[in-house]
Amino acid sequence: MSRYLVYFSGDAISFRVPELTSICEVLGLHLRYDASQLENGRRYLIVQTDEPEKLSKLAKRSVLIHQITELWGQGSTMEELRSSVLHHLQETKFDIPEKSWKFNFLISNKRKMDMATKMTFAEDLGVSFDGPVDLSTPDHTLDLYLDYGQAKKSPDMPLYYYFGDMVSEGGRDL
Repeated sequence: MSRYLVYFSGDAISFRVPELTSICEVLGLHLRYDASQLENGRRYLIVQTDEPEKLSKLAKRSVLIHQITELWGQGSTMEELRSSVLHHLQETKFDIPEKSWKFNFLISNKRKMDMATKMTFAEDLGVSFDGPVDLSTPDHTLDLYLDYGQAKKSPDMPLYYYFGDMVSEGGRDL
């Protein structure tokens, strides 16, 4: 069963699980997750499913889901994240040598981050792809999530990291 990261928008916190449950019911989508991951306003929910083709429909129908990403790795440090991602890539024998890609940063609870800092995070991840970079219509959008927690004053370094390949953006623009 594959794992996916559901990244929610920052509002309507109490409606996240009811909306998710309702849309899954309509789509006949079976997800496994622990709703306690969303406690204290957290925006990240790890779900498992055998029906990944339905996740795009879920995201498009939701106004609270920002996006859904196939989870390749996670960790409380960049070293843990790197190890987790490399293990996933070896296990799945994932290879995109001819596929185009782009890299996204999704940062929660930190307003600004300069490009040099973003590049440092990307380099520290230690994963490289040989395919061409395409910022407009890539075959793969690789997302690095930096979770700075929910405190009023964000810490200097993320409290948690997630990385993966985007499945779909949410339907907030409807």
